[in-house]
Amino acid sequence: MTDETKGCQVLVIDDEPEMGKLIELVLEHGRNDTVRCAVNGLQGLILAEQDPPDLTPSI
Repeated sequence: MTDETKGCQVLVIDDEPEMGKLIELVLEHGRNDTVRCAVNGLQGLILAEQDPPDLTPSI
C-alpha cells in the first residue's frame, strides 16, 4: 500500500462517543484512514503521546 492510498492516522476527541463513532465510520470508509477515538482531553493526550496522529479534527 502506498502513502497515497493508506490514509491518515486520525485522532477524534469528543465527549459524545456516538459522534466519534460516526466520524470514524465516515473517514475509515471514505478515505481509508485509521481513526482512534477519545472521550476526553486526557485520554486524547495519552493516545496522541503513544502514537502521534496526522490529524486531529476540531468539531
